[in-house]
Amino acid sequence: MQTHNRRLTPRFAITSSGAVHVFQNQIVSYSLLDISEGGLAFSYKNKSGQEDWIEEEREIDLFGEGFFISELPVRIVSDKAFEHCDVNKSFNKETLHFRRCGVQFTILNLNQRNQVDSYVELLNILRTQEN
Repeated sequence: MQTHNRRLTPRFAITSSGAVHVFQNQIVSYSLLDISEGGLAFSYKNKSGQEDWIEEEREIDLFGEGFFISELPVRIVSDKAFEHCDVNKSFNKETLHFRRCGVQFTILNLNQRNQVDSYVELLNILRTQEN
């Protein structure tokens, strides 16, 4: 089986805080994982079967320290359960439903595009300064 890399632009890991709010599903994720000019990934706790939402379109708010971008239109491109290990035998695996969701930006208005580009550029500058 051949794998395809859909990413056309580099992704930057989020080392500071960042959060995502998904409107239609009322998901609030406090774990923005990475972002690029084309999309982002976040983790969330699944409560009501969101894993069936691949290819669906949503609007999200993206916020964190010093930035807020509202009503970004996205398409869900991946949604997978996190692998986890049972360190404590009394741990109830049934209560753990954390997932990683990847989204692709769809049609952004000029202001949203500029905000995303500025945030990604800032992360690139910070990454360069760390190296």
